[in-house]
Amino acid sequence: MPATLAELDFSKELPSIHTKEYGWLFVKRDGTTIRTITFDNGPDYFTEGLARYIDDGKTGFIDTSGRIIIKAQFGFASPFEGGFSQVCNDFVTESMGEHMLIKSSHWGCIDKNGQYVLPIKYSKEELSTKMYQLTHG
Repeated sequence: MPATLAELDFSKELPSIHTKEYGWLFVKRDGTTIRTITFDNGPDYFTEGLARYIDDGKTGFIDTSGRIIIKAQFGFASPFEGGFSQVCNDFVTESMGEHMLIKSSHWGCIDKNGQYVLPIKYSKEELSTKMYQLTHG
């Protein structure tokens, strides 16, 4: 692991470090950090130019420079896929081997501007149907 800020690689996306106290953190060029979620035993991935970050127990999205694009306001948010993220506020996690399953009774969908495309009120199955209709006309 790099010992100094100068040793971090800023050539692509934000570099990350792991700490005992806070878990995975993205590091900005000025040395400030942004807490992110652990995904596949490492920091969250940037998908469609955005990665999830954590602030006060809520999830939002940052771009590859560390700029907040969507304020942390969701209990859970999936990575963006096809321009959309599935979001919920009240959820529980269930262990499935080394993976965690996110369960909620109320799901919604946002676009990359953080605008609700579908409000948080659907079951996971209903949301899947609505998402299919949304993306396939």
